[in-house]
Amino acid sequence: MGDRFGYKLSGEYMSGDDFQFKDPGEPDSIARPLTPGGARTRVRNQRDFGFERMNGEARMDIRPTANSEFITTVSMTKVPSAIELTGANGASQIRNWSYQNFQQRIRFGRLFMQGFANISNAGNQDIGDSRGTFLLRNGQPIVDKSRVYTGQIQHGVGFNKGRTDFIYGVDYIKTNPQTGNTINGNNEAVDNVTEYGGYVQGKTALTSRLDFLGALRVDRNNVIDGQFVSPRAALTYKAAENQSLRFTFNRSFNTPANFSFFLDLPSVVDAAGFRRNPSLAPFNLPTYDVIATGNRPKVGMAFDRSCATTSGYGNLCMRSPFISNGSTVVGASAATALPAFVSFRAPVFTGALAQGYAASLAGLSALGLTPAQIGGLAQALGGAVVTRLATAAPTNAQIGTVGRLGGALLAGPGAVQDLPALNASFDNTFEVGYKGLGMGGKLTFDFSGWAQQRGGGAITASLVTPWIFANPGQTGAFVGAQAGAAIAAAIPAYITAQLQAGAITPAQAAGLAQALGASGTALATGAATSLTPLLAGIPLGTIGFDDPINTNYNLRATYRRVDKTINVWGADLGMSYQFTPDFALDWTGSLVNRTVFDELQVGTSPLSLNAPGAKTTVTARYQSQDTGLGFEGRWRYTDAFSVNSGVYESGVTNPSNAGPFQYAPVPVNNQFDVQFSKRFANVGKGVMFSINVQNIFDNKVPTFVGVPALGRLALSKLSYTF
Repeated sequence: MGDRFGYKLSGEYMSGDDFQFKDPGEPDSIARPLTPGGARTRVRNQRDFGFERMNGEARMDIRPTANSEFITTVSMTKVPSAIELTGANGASQIRNWSYQNFQQRIRFGRLFMQGFANISNAGNQDIGDSRGTFLLRNGQPIVDKSRVYTGQIQHGVGFNKGRTDFIYGVDYIKTNPQTGNTINGNNEAVDNVTEYGGYVQGKTALTSRLDFLGALRVDRNNVIDGQFVSPRAALTYKAAENQSLRFTFNRSFNTPANFSFFLDLPSVVDAAGFRRNPSLAPFNLPTYDVIATGNRPKVGMAFDRSCATTSGYGNLCMRSPFISNGSTVVGASAATALPAFVSFRAPVFTGALAQGYAASLAGLSALGLTPAQIGGLAQALGGAVVTRLATAAPTNAQIGTVGRLGGALLAGPGAVQDLPALNASFDNTFEVGYKGLGMGGKLTFDFSGWAQQRGGGAITASLVTPWIFANPGQTGAFVGAQAGAAIAAAIPAYITAQLQAGAITPAQAAGLAQALGASGTALATGAATSLTPLLAGIPLGTIGFDDPINTNYNLRATYRRVDKTINVWGADLGMSYQFTPDFALDWTGSLVNRTVFDELQVGTSPLSLNAPGAKTTVTARYQSQDTGLGFEGRWRYTDAFSVNSGVYESGVTNPSNAGPFQYAPVPVNNQFDVQFSKRFANVGKGVMFSINVQNIFDNKVPTFVGVPALGRLALSKLSYTF
């Protein structure tokens, strides 16, 4: 609309069915509110593989003068259905998620200003809503009405007849999470992040062939102490008109994401597998869940070490589901929790012992005792042993305390290390590259080799709070001794009571005393053999942080600071040869020397690049300038690689409803694509129809852990330019 005003309207709609995949880490049923605000009910956990997305954008440009412009853009995206992965909490079922973006750009000459706001809505109004997004591992509804506000001012100035140019500016970002106590949970009131910084960049021509570029950026934020300085320098040598050699150094920083500091969201239900073990069903044990937690900004995560006088594991403290339901902090001691565990389900323990004793004492029928009398005796002995254990006060020396992080045995309390506050990550990168044309302009190429040192930042969330167990050997000895004492006291009391009630004769009493006296040791040993695997096999508590949100015995998975550096190098190459004006052949290749870093542990496995070490593509392109016909064939190859990203960790055994499972590493991906297109230039300004078939030979390969294997995918497109 003239030279002063313009507008653009665009929209897109996409729907289809995603490739199907059943994640073994997702339970068969989850607790969901069936209606908004309703109570949670266990329902079948079934993924919705339907995908639907729609978006629209409106843009308006106003140019009052040749050197000024105002650009306003408003866009909205709505996703009624999709599946998205999260590192710490597994896959989420997207429902009715929307994004809005508002952007205003203003330019006066070389003065540039912009501001924009991003607004999110996960589809739920509150934690009890059933209409929006939820986690597939536990049914947790997700509320996300977060806002991100950004502002930038930039200006440029030139010197020396254009040979030297400077650009400088400042920017500001505010992240305002609004998650309804879901994603950030108890951190909802303290989770705003403000970032601001300034930068200057200069470029000058040192000679007619040699250019120098230098840049410096300084940033600060409210979650990490100090400022972050990021320099950059580059030399570009123009060997010929169409060829250049470059040397660059770049130091970049990155602040950990908001959730790395403030996440507080259930991740795994029943981490100990109590509900999946039929033999434990009678005990109805409380479950230990895993809560994905942020690492508190500037202070980190310190374990509670205020229990030196009662702890059996250094000076560490714990919470136990068997002591005040975890509401009380006690010393990290199996000796403290074991009697409470026995008392927690005393009738079940008694019944288990009585059943075994009844079989052991079946021979007493020779004294004339009825099955009912033998059963009563077994119940009395079992009850005496359980009462003795439930009321005992063992010392830490009598029942040793063992620490385990997940399934891994800890060397001792010294292995429980506080987590320092997260810091920013820094990448120092050196690169040399060569770009140019050859063979009469038919060959284009771009080669670069680089070396990078990476350090700082946060690594993906992993389990950090250990369980407390009883030492099996010491527990067995203690149970045997206590059972022996309980049985020795219970036998005469039982016989006396039966005589007084007239249930047995004096002759039977004498025979019973002799028989039970001879079998007392065996009965005590039987109690130790029967009870010790359970008493020493159940986590008795969780070592917790000295943290205001640490109010229960659940496990915590959080982000850990990286205090080591890793060194990697690689190379990238792109080439294209134009055989004729219509036909060309392209090749790209990338190589990284390392994909696994053994010097940095994340959970039970080393840090992984989570990407292939080698990948390449070869593409043949034909596009007729006369007929409008086009054809493209592409071969894609990516190397196999392992993954260690939150709950998605290949090669590690995980519990599930159906039993233990492992995610396999990502295999080699070797696929072929074809595309056909036809342009009809005589219709309007042009109509183009195209068909693109990816993975034409249907070689089904997943591209990551926890995602479906992608098969053949055909896409058609019709575009009309007017």
